[in-house]
Amino acid sequence: MKILSFVGYHNSGKTTLIEYIIKSFQDKYKIAYIKHDPKGHAVFDKEGSDSNKILNLNHQSAILSKDMFVLYQKPKTIEEAIEFFKDYDLIILEGFKYMAFPKVKVGDIKEPLENIVYEYNGDKEALKKFVETYVSGF
Repeated sequence: MKILSFVGYHNSGKTTLIEYIIKSFQDKYKIAYIKHDPKGHAVFDKEGSDSNKILNLNHQSAILSKDMFVLYQKPKTIEEAIEFFKDYDLIILEGFKYMAFPKVKVGDIKEPLENIVYEYNGDKEALKKFVETYVSGF
């Protein structure tokens, strides 16, 4: 399992690049995606609904709809979330810029960051080659 965290400021293009990488490798690798949501904007159900009350109460629940299965779990740490995807080839993180994960830097970031393994310069094909080498080891 390899981990890459795409880091950059808001509207720097992180999600667009992640989408490109997932589409490029989804038939070759088992890929997981974890987005950092430090402000708690993610919404899993309507506030106040019966299912929302249970989701907020219970440690692990799920919602099954016609087109999607959503597992709602309350990990305490990013390491616990990563453990959930331990059998994947690649875990792509969006954000987590101050953690020690290997990082793809997207855009101009002013503050110094640790463990930058790739600085994206606008060349998607070069990024794709980097990810292929990073995941495969070749």
